[in-house]
Amino acid sequence: MNKPFFLNSTFLKILAMIIILIDHVGYFLVSPFGDTETLYWLLRGIGRLGFPLYAFFIVEGIIHSRNIKNYLLKILALALVISAFQVLSLYSPLSQYFYIGEAYNVFLTLFVGGLTVAYFHIKKYRRIYMLIPLLVLIITNISALYIEGDWQILLVNEYRIYGLVMIFGFYLAYALTPKVRAYLVANYQAPHEGINTPQYTQKINNYLSCISLLFVNLLWYILSVTIAIVPFDGFQTYSIFTAILILVYNGEKGYQPVWFRWVYYLFYPAHLVLLAVISLLIS
Repeated sequence: MNKPFFLNSTFLKILAMIIILIDHVGYFLVSPFGDTETLYWLLRGIGRLGFPLYAFFIVEGIIHSRNIKNYLLKILALALVISAFQVLSLYSPLSQYFYIGEAYNVFLTLFVGGLTVAYFHIKKYRRIYMLIPLLVLIITNISALYIEGDWQILLVNEYRIYGLVMIFGFYLAYALTPKVRAYLVANYQAPHEGINTPQYTQKINNYLSCISLLFVNLLWYILSVTIAIVPFDGFQTYSIFTAILILVYNGEKGYQPVWFRWVYYLFYPAHLVLLAVISLLIS
């Protein structure tokens, strides 16, 4: 029987890796000027679909992890690895070869966003210290609007507050899913509809996640055109097309041995370093 949802977690994670590779090939190896300008923007446009997938699966990881603490520690370790590379690129002899520009730390976004999600998910609200990293990032993001300098590379996260809100938006979709399902059961369920099945629940979650994705992008676009200091590139709104992939997510894990889970996260810093080296060699 054909299923309307046919993409499992493994497939979407592989796709996320391919998408960010395409994005960063454009960033490191293709010039945004001259004959390659169209190719550059095409690659970067495809790349806008990458972060929402990582944000979506950081929420999935928190929800389904058997050990949330260990899961978050792995994300933090990767954030520190990228921070170390940033320090080397800024303050070591490598700085004359690598220009990282505004290459902020996406794993800082994923860690703080995941930690915030974990705080609300485990419902141990006395552990208020779990929200301290979120507060720090909010302060540094606001400060970055007025204070320039290399400090931003280390203390301001990739996608800034927009990225954090997107992660929490996906969690909010998950939290609202049982409430929407209960409403449908109480008001519209016919015996044959199977609203309480896992497939239908996943369908509700997918729809709510897509609504959240659209809302966050629309909100930030409106803020950016009405408030000049809001850091948001309208080009990022292409990320709304990630909704197509989320809609056909079936909620199944797929084949994910331990090595695959490590590859999924290590791929990000590894391919950045590789592309930076290739960029150095060909330039």
